[in-house]
Amino acid sequence: MRVHSGDLASESGLLERLLKLPRPDRLVADAATQSGSTTTFSRIELDRSQEFWTLSDAGSGRLIASYSGGLYRSPDSARATTLTGSLPSIALKMLFIEHLPLWGRSCDDWRPLAVDDHAPDALLITIEHRNDRELRGTVTIDRSLGIARSLVRPNGVTRIEASEW
Repeated sequence: MRVHSGDLASESGLLERLLKLPRPDRLVADAATQSGSTTTFSRIELDRSQEFWTLSDAGSGRLIASYSGGLYRSPDSARATTLTGSLPSIALKMLFIEHLPLWGRSCDDWRPLAVDDHAPDALLITIEHRNDRELRGTVTIDRSLGIARSLVRPNGVTRIEASEW
């Protein structure tokens, strides 16, 4: 199946359909993010039912940020917020796809251009930049987990391996 943006009912319609995908309550994810010559590795634990997540450095185990019980914590701050009110990394946003800036909303820098079936349980979405249509990227959505498995843009690549726990 290949759908072009002109055939999409609307970009927000695509996001609405994606949000109907299964979204397991508990996930553990390992992420690799490359930007230029720098690659960072992180680990995320998420429990939606308990409204809890942690983001840590995969190598050292050092806590980067966490959310639990209405409180967002990082090494240098703590503040009240919601589960998705402070998502400090693109890898964490990939577990909450509605927070990725890719859906053509007024707050987004990117919009969907085409949607293709990709592997048995994945969709490949081609995106283009709002202000420069020559800038393109892709996001791969895992249909079984309701998350983004990869995000490729000119300024970097993030890939996630996730499973239920």
